[in-house]
Amino acid sequence: MSSSQNSGSLASDVITYIGVPLAVIGILPVFYNTVLTLAASYKINRWLKRSKLQSSTSVRSDIINRVIEVEFERYAITPLDRSYQKSGYWELSPEPSLLEGGTWSIFQWKKQSIGRKTQRVQYADQLRQPQSEVDFSDLVSYLLDLGAVPNQQGWGALRSRELWISTGSELMKSPDGCYGALKIASRDDSDGHLSLSLTWLQGWTVRNASSLPPYSVCLSQPATLPEKEKVREGLDGPETRPAGTPEDSAPRWLNSSPDQEKGTNGAAIICEISADGLLVAESTNEASQDGSVPTSHKFRIDHLQIRSGSLNGIWFASAATAYGTTSRTALWKYQIPHEILDFARHGTIPCGVLVMLGFVDESATPHWAPDSTSPQTPPPDFSYARRTPSMSPTRQIENWKPHEQYTAQDRTRIEQQRRIQDMHDEVLLADQSRTARISAAFQSSKWDAKLVAEHNLRWLKRSGYIEQPLTLEEAAGAVLYRMVRDVEFASSVFKVLCSWKTWVASGGMRMSDFSALQDVQVAFAHGSVLLALIKRAAAREDGTLSLDIQECIGRWRTVRLG
Repeated sequence: MSSSQNSGSLASDVITYIGVPLAVIGILPVFYNTVLTLAASYKINRWLKRSKLQSSTSVRSDIINRVIEVEFERYAITPLDRSYQKSGYWELSPEPSLLEGGTWSIFQWKKQSIGRKTQRVQYADQLRQPQSEVDFSDLVSYLLDLGAVPNQQGWGALRSRELWISTGSELMKSPDGCYGALKIASRDDSDGHLSLSLTWLQGWTVRNASSLPPYSVCLSQPATLPEKEKVREGLDGPETRPAGTPEDSAPRWLNSSPDQEKGTNGAAIICEISADGLLVAESTNEASQDGSVPTSHKFRIDHLQIRSGSLNGIWFASAATAYGTTSRTALWKYQIPHEILDFARHGTIPCGVLVMLGFVDESATPHWAPDSTSPQTPPPDFSYARRTPSMSPTRQIENWKPHEQYTAQDRTRIEQQRRIQDMHDEVLLADQSRTARISAAFQSSKWDAKLVAEHNLRWLKRSGYIEQPLTLEEAAGAVLYRMVRDVEFASSVFKVLCSWKTWVASGGMRMSDFSALQDVQVAFAHGSVLLALIKRAAAREDGTLSLDIQECIGRWRTVRLG
């Protein structure tokens, strides 16, 4: 009896002192997993709540297997409207996401759900917010508008290495150039897309709603002529204008054009340039003192848009891009065609032609004119008496004198004929001399577009077509301004540029080209100013950066941002 009791007591002791502890030890991992899962789940929910993501996510916990499932929404985002959502466009998000991969939430966007993504994690630190999809061009444009600066090395590396570019490479920098604003991110959630991450601080936004939008140029109305120029214009009349200048190209071109839209006088014109040329041209009238709301006016731009079979739209977009580029405005969306760049670099005109047209004084050019006093080429003698020795005035009088009373009349008639013939000979000699000078002018030293524009600009100033204080850039802006408002003026400039390009491509100017140029001297002078601007833009050091950005944006239309 006692032995059975002892054995029962021993078994009870084994269960109590060995079995129970082993059982407790066996379920300790379950408790451990449960505690850790609940703690991680609590931390994840707190992060989601602080990031304002709790309503759009669902969290499920598996405490046995220590797995937490978080289901996120994936968004396609677009920058807010610059004109109608000004407060959100320029300000950072008041509650950005605290999760890795949510750097896109730094800014305020227009969002659209494009699906859901489930993540399985064990620790809260493993949680990653899905990247959002954004149009690459819109993203770059938005950052440029805020004041970001493109990094030439980063864009060059992205263009050459593509998706094999190193993580952390900087595409855009902060306005001071010290920190990275747009970087290459890890490709864990990219699904083959280009993966980017954002960094932006409140003090980095250096632009505002009054700043010029990216890919746009501001064409301000040029100042009107001084009072003395207006008086001279009214007194001189068309007969005192320089030769070859049509009446409708008088100095009043700086003022209102006849076909200007009503109510837009004095307002600057904002031209937005897209990859396909001019997209929109509009002006905004400021609010007046009576409290009226500012109004915007869009101009008709049919004559300035790129169309098949016409270079007019290409000329304007190229000139506007060059004008904006020299003004340090980001205009990388439009690429000036290579044929226009080549023409601007090599498009030349003989300096003698400029002398013959009156743009340049002959003393300012290298010697090119034939020497009229050279003994080897004596001028032809068109004297009436030398050409008709047998018909001298005295001999004619003797042959024609039937009666003595007709002698005085015959002498007068012969003298008049002689004077007429001498005048004809002088005109013929002048024409031959002028033709010889023009032929020599075609063979004279050729000047590039920049030098031609500088002399033409001086001629425009001397002739009263533009004011003295205008520089080359200001004159080009004035030309572009009027081209938006004046269809006829724009057409004349386009025609001259196309003709210029044609005769350069065909090997040089001909007499017909010279004759046509005489009738459009003012348009030629204005066109040369635009061509010089394109030439300078083609030689800028950031030309490679422009091509890199265009190539990368064209290669990746949509990117993952996070």
